[in-house]
Amino acid sequence: MQLGLGLVATDTSPSEARARDELRERMRQTLELLGDRDREILWMRHYDELTFGEAASVLGIKESAATLRYVRALKRLKDLWQKFYPDSRLT
Repeated sequence: MQLGLGLVATDTSPSEARARDELRERMRQTLELLGDRDREILWMRHYDELTFGEAASVLGIKESAATLRYVRALKRLKDLWQKFYPDSRLT
């Protein structure tokens, strides 16, 4: 969810807060559509802020495998986002 939540500012107007909440809910719903492995690696990188090496260690895989898993999970997330919210971009 950090991907979408990184856009959040602390002093926002009511309409900006509503838009932020809607974005947060959309991201939550989209993340739920991903498989557990995809959510796990995205969570490790964006919420736990682990490096690829650290995530690999936790997962018991090579760093290159963790990197590849992350790239693929991010692509699946982006594809789902574009499918359900074609007028809204993920940056």
